[in-house]
Amino acid sequence: MTSDESEQNYLHHVLSWLETANKSGRLSFTEPFVRPSLNYVYPLFVLLFATVGVIGVAGNAAMVFVITRRRLFHDQTFFLMGNLALSNIIKCIFAMPITVANLLIQNWLFGSFICFFLPMLQTFPVYASFLTFLVIAIDR
Repeated sequence: MTSDESEQNYLHHVLSWLETANKSGRLSFTEPFVRPSLNYVYPLFVLLFATVGVIGVAGNAAMVFVITRRRLFHDQTFFLMGNLALSNIIKCIFAMPITVANLLIQNWLFGSFICFFLPMLQTFPVYASFLTFLVIAIDR
């Protein structure tokens, strides 16, 4: 048995397992897959994540607006708080909707670029927040 045959055999076993685990007999990696056991919980998840996203964007945008309007960015602490707010805005606008959709749909529908770009988009704002908190703590 060559390596190509064993890879094909392995792939065949994985796909057949996925088809039997789906129970409906239809499994397409290009369509959303929603778990039947959690159908009633999905609207609650979407509502909670949408509420957190809207409040997060609105609150952080208000923080950036106040800092720029009153010219508080000349003070180091307020400048760092503005950096923290911008990091959270990026997280709420870009990373959170794709992450929630991926968790709820249980299938990747966003293409290969976003597949490789999403981990960076999820982690960079978190690292920026941690480093900003560190600098604020050192400044204090």
